Amino acid sequence: AMGVLQALWNPDVEDLFRLLLNDESADVRRLAADGLGLNARPGDVRAHESLARATTDENPAVRRAAVLAVGRLNAPGAADVLIAAWKRDDGKDPFLADAHTRAIERLGKAGVDALLKTADDGDNAVKDKAALTFAGFRE
Repeated sequence: AMGVLQALWNPDVEDLFRLLLNDESADVRRLAADGLGLNARPGDVRAHESLARATTDENPAVRRAAVLAVGRLNAPGAADVLIAAWKRDDGKDPFLADAHTRAIERLGKAGVDALLKTADDGDNAVKDKAALTFAGFRE
């Protein structure tokens, strides 16, 4: 049903997807984050704010979808949200770690600058983690 709704994307569907980010099912929350990331307008502040909250979800698949969606939307404050999520990541889930890299990379200069600033302000462990993230960039 969520796939069909995406084909009919409008403000009401977007509102529903933002609400579904609070569903009890992790699968529904993940699909809602994916839908917002794929269909909301780039820079959409309301979608960004909802997705930013989802970057702290208990489920790693939801966090991964939310992180990637924040990177796709690239709304004001996206770099701060993604760096905060990147800092919280323990690195145990390689798919989530890759999502952080891809999302920060997608922000372009703003993402690179935010990661550099974090590395400069951090301890050696943060610098090492930042170096690994930079090494994972594709562009």
